[in-house]
Amino acid sequence: MDEENPYAVPESVSGFAPPVAVAGLPPDRFYVDGNLIMCGKSVVFPPICIITGETEDVVLIKKTVTWVSKWIYITLLAGVLILLIVYLILRKECKTSYYLSRRLRNRQRWMTFSGFVGFFGGFGLIITGVVNSQVPEILVPLGLISLIASPVLLVLGQPPLKAVRQENGVKFWLKGFKQPFFDQLRVMYANGE
Repeated sequence: MDEENPYAVPESVSGFAPPVAVAGLPPDRFYVDGNLIMCGKSVVFPPICIITGETEDVVLIKKTVTWVSKWIYITLLAGVLILLIVYLILRKECKTSYYLSRRLRNRQRWMTFSGFVGFFGGFGLIITGVVNSQVPEILVPLGLISLIASPVLLVLGQPPLKAVRQENGVKFWLKGFKQPFFDQLRVMYANGE
């Protein structure tokens, strides 16, 4: 425990010592590193919502988190196809199984759906407003607003976990966990569960 912060999460709540992870970790082992989680190529988290810390009415989410170095976006200057090829070659993947409360999962699904509807609806409104002079002139501005708002909804609807670092494609550092998750994790491991 950190002497300056008595509420800090213990160095390792899962009982894992970091130097052990040379050849990968078992999926039930992970290491708390500040507000990040260090894990192997696959990890299964306990049934605790990673955002709210709830343990009741949680839904299992399986997601492959991808890490790629930020420098590859320079290849966009050579073209989108080159960027895509470099991305597919250099990406490192970590398979995660985590839990979200049913309420948050439903909200994310609704935002994603609304983002797609807003995107395609915006195009439809703009095309209808430009092509057909019989319709109200407000359709084009509404379509533009819809097109601008849809990426925001799509981003907000994405799963919260991101890989921020990796070593040799074997160890990954994940972010997106909130403090209630760490608090509940500490309680769970203190009780010996």
